[in-house]
Amino acid sequence: MAPVLAASLGFSGQASNRVEATIKSDAAVEPGRTNASTHQRGAQGTSLDDCGEAPDFGCSSSATVSEIAVYIYNFGQYDKVEQDKIPCVPSGMDAFFLVDEATLEGSKDALDVWASQGWKITKVSTLNETEQVSALRVTAKNVKFTPPAWLLDSSKYSWVVTFDSTLGLNLAKLSDFITRRSLSPLILLKWYWDDECSGYSCFKEELDDMLNNRPGYITTSKAEIEKWVEYLDTMKNANKIRMPVYWETCIILRNIRHELAGVVQQAFSQTYLKCREIQRDQFVLPYYIEINDLLATTYSATREEFQTELNLCMLNEHATRNLEVSYSKLATLQRTSDEPF
Repeated sequence: MAPVLAASLGFSGQASNRVEATIKSDAAVEPGRTNASTHQRGAQGTSLDDCGEAPDFGCSSSATVSEIAVYIYNFGQYDKVEQDKIPCVPSGMDAFFLVDEATLEGSKDALDVWASQGWKITKVSTLNETEQVSALRVTAKNVKFTPPAWLLDSSKYSWVVTFDSTLGLNLAKLSDFITRRSLSPLILLKWYWDDECSGYSCFKEELDDMLNNRPGYITTSKAEIEKWVEYLDTMKNANKIRMPVYWETCIILRNIRHELAGVVQQAFSQTYLKCREIQRDQFVLPYYIEINDLLATTYSATREEFQTELNLCMLNEHATRNLEVSYSKLATLQRTSDEPF
């Protein structure tokens, strides 16, 4: 897979928010994209709290947070870029907002506000689509599971955190949250839509909901998903996998200095590759976590932990779904410059 290029951008004289970087993908890695707000079950489960009018995003905090990098992303204006309730970046932390040309050009005013709160706006070129997955989703999955080398390989950081751009949280509290779970190489959000299911049964519940109630979310990869589920069923029936935990992948915290960081990267790379065929990364990640022997060391945090300790909340729901964006429209969002992929 060819490199993905990133360019440094400045907004309204925010020279300190400029960043130069080259994002490199690897043939052994793949993309993914999912989010808590795609679920609209109501009676079956409770979503994340709405951020409300005045969320506590640590904007008055004087705390210094070091060795943590945060990044979010929005490609093709997939979501509305929030302009009012923006997580403030504490002193010592690097926070990056990765965008493509479409989001950059279509959301300049909003991105200017993010830059004023300490976020470094970084332009990324998109990857090519696959037969089953759109270019924007492939790019998002690539960035989500195989972050830029300048993040993972930097000696500045011990932890790299990513979350959906539709979510808000208090970044000033991240250091304490991580310290309490620092023995783990990976922190994920446990699936919370049904308290009565666990692991594989939660996966099957969400799968059935997608197939029967929200088929548009998986239209272009339905055949591949059915093959994948058949494979997982076979493996589970043969007691080769257990899949005891199911996760929401809207927020991911990685300890890149942990002795198992390389194993986490391998599992994420495998997840990305599979997500070039399957639109839903939540269907994929649990398998690769398990076969790479990461179940015992992955910390599964509850929704309540994230909400209580980090003020995690929903800024807005995803406005644009993959089913609403045709491949013909996606083609117009492709990078048109002469820069090599």
